[in-house]
This record gives sequence, C-alpha cells and structure tokens, in this order.
Amino acid sequence: MKRLSLAVCVLLMSVNAMADTQAYMRREAWGEKSYPAAPHIVEQASFEPAITLSAEGALDQLEAIRQWNAAGHLPARGGFVREIPDGMSVMVRSGVASKSASALERGVVATTDHGTTVWGTSVRVLGADRLRLRLDDVKLPAGTTLWVYGDNGKTIAFDAALIDVNGGIWTPSVAGNTVHLEMELPATRESQTASFSMHRVIQLVPLSNAIGKPNDDASCLIDANCVTSSDFSGIEIARHAIGHIEIPVGGGFVNLCTGGLVNDSRQSGTPFFLTAAHCFGNDSNPAAHLDQVAGMEVYFEFRSDSCNAASFTVLPQVVGATLLASNTTADYAFFKLNSIPANRGFLGFSSQTVTAGTNLFRISHPAPDAKGGNPQPQVFTQTRAISTGPLCQGLDRGTFLYEQLIRGATYGGSSGSPLMNSSTQVVGQLNGKCGPTPKDGCDASNSTTDGAFAPQFDSVYKQFLQPATGGGVCTPTNTTICLNNNRFSVSVQFVDGGVTKDATAIKYTDASGLFWFFGPDNIEILVKVLNGCFIQTYWVFSAATTDREFHMTVVDTNNGQVKRYDNIAGKPAPAVTDTSAFRTCP
Repeated sequence: MKRLSLAVCVLLMSVNAMADTQAYMRREAWGEKSYPAAPHIVEQASFEPAITLSAEGALDQLEAIRQWNAAGHLPARGGFVREIPDGMSVMVRSGVASKSASALERGVVATTDHGTTVWGTSVRVLGADRLRLRLDDVKLPAGTTLWVYGDNGKTIAFDAALIDVNGGIWTPSVAGNTVHLEMELPATRESQTASFSMHRVIQLVPLSNAIGKPNDDASCLIDANCVTSSDFSGIEIARHAIGHIEIPVGGGFVNLCTGGLVNDSRQSGTPFFLTAAHCFGNDSNPAAHLDQVAGMEVYFEFRSDSCNAASFTVLPQVVGATLLASNTTADYAFFKLNSIPANRGFLGFSSQTVTAGTNLFRISHPAPDAKGGNPQPQVFTQTRAISTGPLCQGLDRGTFLYEQLIRGATYGGSSGSPLMNSSTQVVGQLNGKCGPTPKDGCDASNSTTDGAFAPQFDSVYKQFLQPATGGGVCTPTNTTICLNNNRFSVSVQFVDGGVTKDATAIKYTDASGLFWFFGPDNIEILVKVLNGCFIQTYWVFSAATTDREFHMTVVDTNNGQVKRYDNIAGKPAPAVTDTSAFRTCP
C-alpha cells in the first residue's frame, strides 16, 4: 500500500508539473515570406515626393504627446496620425505601361523585363524621424507585392495579408522624413487592376539610443545588457523574447508598450505573444479594434550594443497579429504574431499562484519623460511579490499581483511587459503602479501591479499553450461549445456599448451548436464543425442573424491550431463556408 500511495503521489506531481513550461530558444524563423527585391523605380526616376507636409503642422500633436507622457498616463504615446490634405487615389492597371518610367496617379509607372507592372510614389514629412502610411480601400490582384523604404534605403516587403477588417493597410514604418511606396502587379494574360487611397500618415518619435544616466530623472534604469546570469538566470533567453510594441489606436495616436513570446507545451515555436489590454486604450478592448491589431508593429532585439552603450541595434519589425484572447478587467491581450525572426527566445509559463516574498523579474522598453518620451532599449527590473498594503483602485489581489520595487524601473512604454519568476516563467503582465508618486518609476514606495497569469490559465491560455496530444479535451462551459467528439472548442465574443462580452453557448448536436447574446429566445449564431477528412480537412460553417460586432474562435484542441472569424459592427454577418479550416486529419 505504501508503494502504491507513493506512485500515486508521483503521478499527481507529474500531472501538476505539466501545467508549466520552461523557456527555450528557437533558432529558425517562423512565418517569414520570401519576396523579390524592390524595383526602386522611384529612385531610378529621380521622382520628387508627391506629397510634402510641413514640420509646423505637427507642433500641436507633438505637444499633446509630451503632455500625455509627462502626466504619467498609460500607455505612453510615441506617434500620431497626420491627415494628408489633398490625399491621393491610386489605380494601376497591369500591362499598359512602357519600359521607361512615366507619370501615373502622382507617381511613376513602368513595365519590367519580366512583364510585370511596377508603380511607386513618395511622401515627405519635414522634421519626421520615422513614418508609416495608411492605405484605404485596398484592392490587390493575387500575387501583388508592395515595398516601403526610407532614407536609409532598407526595403520592407509586404502583401495583401496585412489588409485589416476595414479593408486598409498600415504599412511597416521606415526611418527618415521620406517614405517611398512601390508596388508590383504580376504578369498575366489578362489586364488586372490594383487600387487604394491614401489620406493619412503616421509620424513616429525616434527609437532612442540613450540609456538613463545618473543626472536624469530616470536615474535608476538598468540596461538589460549590464545584467548577468548571476542577477537573473534567464536573462539571455528573456533578451531574445521581449519586444517593443507600437500600436496605432483611436484618437489618432500611437501607443507604446512591451510584450513577450510565450512557449507552449509542445515547444512548437508558434509565436504566442502576451501584453496588456490597456495598450489598446484604457476604455477599449483589442477585440473591438482589429484594425489596430493588424497594424501592430513589434521590434525584437531593441537593445544597447553593450552595457550602457549609447548605440543600439534592432531587428526589422514584425507587422500584424491574430488576436486570440483579451480582457480589460484582468488586463491581458494574447496574440499569435504573423511572423518572428530567427533566434527568438520563448518564455516559459507557470500556472501556480505567486506567493509573497517571491523575487520577480522583467525586461521592458520604458519611455520616461526624462528621455523625451522615447522608447528605450531593453531595461531590467526586479520586484518582490507582496500580500499586504493598500490596494490600487479597482485592482483586487488574485486577479492582480502586487510587488515592491527592488531595483530598476518601469515607465510608460513598459506596459504589458511579462513578469517572470526565477525560472524564466511568465506569471503576469505589467498593468502599472500606484502609490504616493506613481509617475516616478524609481520610487520604491509605489506598488507595481501585474495582471496575474495563473487565474486566467484554465479559461484563457490552456487551450493555446497546453493543447492535448490526442483525443478531444475541450471542456464545455456556458460560453464554450465542444464539437466533433469534443475535439474542437468554439467560443464567441461580441461588443455591446463598447464592452466585449462572452456569448452564451448551447450545444445542439455533436457537430453543431448555437450562441445567443442577450437572451435564449434570440439565437444569434449557428456554427458547425464537420469532418471533411475525405479531402484531408475539417470544415467550419456558420450563419449569423446579427449586425453586431462579434469574434468567433475555433480551436483544434489536438494541436492548438486556431481559426478566427470576425464581423464588423453595422454590417450583416456573412456566412462562413471554410472548407479548408483545419488541415489536421485524422
């Protein structure tokens, strides 16, 4: 009997341990596409910018950002949208240009030796450090490639995958006061047309090259490149997992935050990415602003070249993501990035409750007012969990972790940065601080608050980070339907008065279910997940009788693959007939 009891205890310990994962390094890139080289038709034609905006036109917005950041509001702001007074409408038809560049739609157009049609233009914003263009009403033939590049000539390629739910694209940002946009239509037998309009450009603040110095107000900042494994054993992996985030949001501003890659139990290398919901605005939920999610930029390896060096490096940005889960009350936003560069670190996670006295660590990109509100290269912070003291308004212990600052600092721009234990496992994401001087990131008398990871694990993260290795493991709830032998979980969130809520689920058959928003007598959505393995896929079909904004998430619990279907507010929901939803047979 004693041996049997011991075996049972060991088994239980192993099962509990499976709720955690360890940090690891992924050497290969994920999701990156190969594109042809940019034609640089604008440079070859010596084309002068079609649009030039003055520096004076940005003074009011720059001052508004300065005042916002100086007041300690979260998240920090690092850019703003400028209207292009006369705008631009572009329509380019393939196969009609000559070999030499000629004027078209306030740009230049030509046909290449390969029979493709290329078009380009430039926009200049005097006094700008970095720029992004907004393309609206985008219609692109299949196979169309676009590029942007700035004063340093580094090109960034993209395609129709960046089109958001509103039919537009925020192009990747480029350095300098001039952004060149080029487009190539594929060679086809029949003429094709690409079109879009351009009425807005984002002007961004510099990525800073200065770590806080002793005479600065932010004197306690600690360059993460000065931290060794004796300070924090997971520092090397963490440096490769943390990203600086820039998000174009409502109101015409760009929010600055921090996030990190999180490992799943299969070490699949899927770029799951955690930050805070308030990064999308204190009164809004990312689920209500999918155009912001599509336009989100993440910069990895934004770090000093050596300990306290004035120079820094940063990898090309990752643009766009898929929102998997978010909640403003618990302040989390969880994504799958479109791609990641090679040699990324992935933080582990712990579903265990953090106890008082636990040492905790983070790397973030603060943007203190002492540095002009510019995001800083990676900064290290250490805190200690506390269970006593006053509560920050509206933040209960349990949903949020409370910590005392030991060393380092967080400021605006640090929002959303993952909080790690000594095993480099995520236990929360930065919400903010409260106390006598919450604007002062160096004041240890303030309390630091993080959205706690553990309370959300079973209901939010588990389906993505700890999928089953076989068989259906979906657990039905009043907001989740389990279909096809409990293999696929289906849930729906809808937006009511600006607040994101969970729809109520009703399972109808093994393959189908229903959802209602406001009452059981008013069914809003029918959904089916069908076995189409005779053509090697599972199918997702749905029909809705609503024009409410909603977001339906379907997860294959066998492997963690996710499909998301969205409807924009005010538009009748289209039917879903996705016969290639999950190529995961059997």
